[in-house]
Amino acid sequence: MSRHFDLVSQFDTQVVRNSQLRDKCGSSVKLWDAMNDDQRLLTLQIALKVADIGHCALPMDVHRVWVQRLEEEFFLQGDREKEAGQVVSSLMDREQPGASAPENQVGFFKVIVLPVFKAWTEVFPSCAPLLEQAEANLAYYAAEVQQRRSNTGEIGNGMRKTSSSTIQSMRSS
Repeated sequence: MSRHFDLVSQFDTQVVRNSQLRDKCGSSVKLWDAMNDDQRLLTLQIALKVADIGHCALPMDVHRVWVQRLEEEFFLQGDREKEAGQVVSSLMDREQPGASAPENQVGFFKVIVLPVFKAWTEVFPSCAPLLEQAEANLAYYAAEVQQRRSNTGEIGNGMRKTSSSTIQSMRSS
C-alpha cells in the first residue's frame, strides 16, 4: 500500500487522462499498442491492484467470505505483534472492529476500491461490471452503517441523537 496512491495518480495522469494517447486509438487493444513501455508497466501494476482487490467486485455473499478470511489474516498478524511487544497495527487488533466492520469497508471502498476501479474501467470499459458490483457492495455497507446508526441513535462521528425530553431535563437541572 505504500505506493498505492502514487501509482493510481500516475495511471490517471499517464494513461487515463492522457489525451494524446486516447486520441491515437478507439479501443483498449489499440490503446495498449499505442502505450510506451512505461505506460504498459504502469497499466500492469494497476491490473495487479485490480486483481488484489477483485473480491470487492464479487457478489456480496462471496465478497464477505473473502473479507472474513482477510480479517483473520490481519488478526493473526496483530496477535504476532502483541506477542512481540509491538504496537498492534490498525485493523489487526482482535479487540477492535476489524476489516469486516461495515464502517471500515465503507472507507476502504471509497478511498481504495472505487478510485482504482473507476480509473481501470475508463481505460477498459468492458470491465464496467466490476465497478458496478463494487458500487453495489459499497451501497450495501453504507446502508448497514446507516441502519446501525439509526438503531443506536448515532448521527455520525460518534455523536448520538439527543431527544427533546433529554434536553428539557438537562435545562431544568
